[in-house]
Amino acid sequence: YFDPNMRLDAGTTGECQGALQRASCWGTDCVVPSQLRYARAKMQRLTGRADDLLWVGETGWSSPLSGSLETDLKNCPEWSSAETFQRFYKGFLDWDLELGGGVRPPDHAFWFTMRDAVNFGVDEHFGLITRCDEPKCKITSPGFEPFTYELFIPPGKYACGGNMLFNGWVWGGKQTCQNKCEMDKQCNYFSIWPHSHDNMYWCRHTTSCNLLTPDDLVVSTYRKMQTPETRPTTTEPATTTAAPTTTALPSTTTLPPT
Repeated sequence: YFDPNMRLDAGTTGECQGALQRASCWGTDCVVPSQLRYARAKMQRLTGRADDLLWVGETGWSSPLSGSLETDLKNCPEWSSAETFQRFYKGFLDWDLELGGGVRPPDHAFWFTMRDAVNFGVDEHFGLITRCDEPKCKITSPGFEPFTYELFIPPGKYACGGNMLFNGWVWGGKQTCQNKCEMDKQCNYFSIWPHSHDNMYWCRHTTSCNLLTPDDLVVSTYRKMQTPETRPTTTEPATTTAAPTTTALPSTTTLPPT
């Protein structure tokens, strides 16, 4: 991805088909196997052995464009596209570690990396997910969502008071609160409070929402719904969960810290 030898197609200001054909493939004449074959030769010259341990500590691709890419390829949209990212990652998974030329394959190879990150203040996008709490990979079927949600209790001064799985601060608001709920199979409802400070919001996850607790702030509560892709097949009649009513309000209140 960062190879300074890669160039835009001759006579263009934003095309890079030639570079893509060389860099995003995994045959023995492609960039990664060729570089590793060269590394093996250097190792043998140093140690006199052709079978030393070789680990590929990281190889990967950035999508979207990495802020640290300084070559002309930053002007080629396809270089950092999601399609190129997917093609390179699929090639990595299918790669049998063969280097060609009768050279011993590497012993291990690692993908870089699990999530996007900031590298010395510069955003890079080599991750399979965008952030730590993102429940969905970058590579998904069109329109895929782990779960869908419906507004269960409109904005009002009450929130779910059922069995709490999480009750604390999140950075980023509704989306972060929802992401945390998606990654907890017991979470069926999440309530989100208004912005408090420094992009921090109070978030609550519960298994049920048959009891409401009053609150001094306006809270919105959402219900996790199963998508058609994950809905179990059953012959039993479907059941629905009725929204709680204000008659279920207890005499006490539970408020997030201020």
